[in-house]
Amino acid sequence: MPSTLWVALTILLFTLSRDYTAFLGTAVLLGLATGIAGASPAAYVADLAPAGYRGGTIGLYRTFGDVGFVIGPILLGWVADLSSYATALRLNAALLFVSGLLFLLFARETVGGRRRAAEPVRG
Repeated sequence: MPSTLWVALTILLFTLSRDYTAFLGTAVLLGLATGIAGASPAAYVADLAPAGYRGGTIGLYRTFGDVGFVIGPILLGWVADLSSYATALRLNAALLFVSGLLFLLFARETVGGRRRAAEPVRG
């Protein structure tokens, strides 16, 4: 969650970059944020997957992610053509922020879930 907000913030910082040095600094911050966030969503999905279906679940997760990587730039490019690059970046940051906030509010905790599922029921 924190890295998602960090990514959204750095995308907003791109709109404030007025020179090459600021642009590069923002790119470094974005790289760090996305690097930290990289494996977390896949681990979360794997924790939620039913036993025996992790491969298919991760495959479906990756498929939808790849579809987003194709559609997202096209849509944001269209927004940039209609208005400006700054507007497209602000929209991107807003979508990330909202999705991160929704995740924070509604996602269930998975820490220890696999361990509890593997333990025998005592009664």
